[in-house]
Amino acid sequence: MPKLKKKSVAQKAREQRERGSIARENSQYAERQKQTKRATIEMKREDPEYSQREREATAFAIHEKRKDPLYAKAELKRNTELNRINRLDPTLKTPEKKRDCEAHQIRRQDPDFRTPEKNRDATAKRQQQINLKSNFEKLKEKFHVKIRNAPTFICSCCGGLWYKESTTQVTGEILKDRGCNENLISQVLHKANIDYVEPVKSRLMQDDYHDSV
Repeated sequence: MPKLKKKSVAQKAREQRERGSIARENSQYAERQKQTKRATIEMKREDPEYSQREREATAFAIHEKRKDPLYAKAELKRNTELNRINRLDPTLKTPEKKRDCEAHQIRRQDPDFRTPEKNRDATAKRQQQINLKSNFEKLKEKFHVKIRNAPTFICSCCGGLWYKESTTQVTGEILKDRGCNENLISQVLHKANIDYVEPVKSRLMQDDYHDSV
């Protein structure tokens, strides 16, 4: 078997330059082909019939692609993101709002569009009124629950009657932990709140006094 000659460094460099030259020529040729094709298409588009056929073909192709749920979902995501970015530019947002308003006005001239729209608006308004009434009833019921019981919680300091929400449960130990001296504790807890022991306080405290302030 004949022995292969090892290429010299000069030969390798020359071959590399030749390959690069061929690649550049191919790239330039491809770019010229693109430019020629682009110019040809632009000339053809000057013909209204060709432009119409091209638009129809493009619309049909897109319609077929949208039958694929994955493509439709990806397209919707792209369009949503693009619209969000475009709306950050006031020069694009204002004309868009104007176009939408004019298109809506034109659609409203069609009775087939206007009648369902009026029905939807009426339904939405009725639902809004129901929701408001429901919210009011909930608030009223909540208020009635809170005031259903008379003020029966006895203050250990003044002996007055209070609502549960207006009182705080304390003991002598709690007041000591908060730094109160014996004199202050005796003034605050000088009334034994016997009526308040059951049923709530007996579950919450284990002390000689079960009082509220």
